[in-house]
Amino acid sequence: MTLNPLRRLLALAEEEQRQELSADFEQWLFLEEDIELPSDDAEVLRTRRDLHLRNFVLQARAVELLYAHAPQLEQLVIDEVGFAEGALAQLVAPPPAHPLCRLGVYRSEEGNVDWRLLARSPLGERLTSLSAQTSDAGCAELLALPALSTLSVEADLGPLTAAVLRAGTVMTGLRALELRSLAPRASPEWLAALGDWSLPALELLDLEATLESGWAELLTRAPMFAAVTVLGFGRTKIGAEGVEALASRALPRLRSLTLSGVTDRGVRALTEASWGATLSTLTVVRSGASEAAWANFRAVRPGIALHLL
Repeated sequence: MTLNPLRRLLALAEEEQRQELSADFEQWLFLEEDIELPSDDAEVLRTRRDLHLRNFVLQARAVELLYAHAPQLEQLVIDEVGFAEGALAQLVAPPPAHPLCRLGVYRSEEGNVDWRLLARSPLGERLTSLSAQTSDAGCAELLALPALSTLSVEADLGPLTAAVLRAGTVMTGLRALELRSLAPRASPEWLAALGDWSLPALELLDLEATLESGWAELLTRAPMFAAVTVLGFGRTKIGAEGVEALASRALPRLRSLTLSGVTDRGVRALTEASWGATLSTLTVVRSGASEAAWANFRAVRPGIALHLL
């Protein structure tokens, strides 16, 4: 399950961009020296609200030109892009009236993005949506962004992120959160610290980690789960105890749930969950439960659309 609208729109926006902008646009943007922007591209950029840049080194001058020629740009996705000297500083300081407020940064060179600079910048202060592949230190910086309503982070989450969470970080406007810790030996510290995180407006939550323990305690006590409508653990095995902890909670707003590796024991807990009466969709990836267990679930919960992947 992907929550972040940047990722959902990425392929579509890129295809649309290929159809609208000429090859000369890339030459104009990628080169350091000033060359004239083709008139057709200038007209397209003038009205574009989203842009996807891929596979090059971004120059400071190019960022300046981009802001000047794309005055309506609201969403910028940067994929496999390096930053030349001064380029990131230019990017995070858009003109005051420029509407850019949604940013995606993927697969940039390690150490090439100064997340502290972004977090303390004019752009950081007004970002409403951010999707990033970063480090533990980078994630800790991003959790301080005040205006975010959507956050998607893929990182080796660890003690620095955990320290920020334990400090009682409050993101009052965050409505959608996707956290992915995919290190082979993911640190358990950040997972335990999630229980201290206050997210009063959270509606969509997707958690992914290589950890297979600690979920039951988190799911029992963490306040962030109380108001979610969409909850996903699509590539994370939270174990039978985790499923039972989730089933024991009052989740009156939950409508869609994604789990992975559910066993017969987990299916029994889901069948008996108090919020089963209001759940509309259950998706299970790599189910480990028997056909008999799922048959009983369907009989008891006929109003739930069950998808076994």
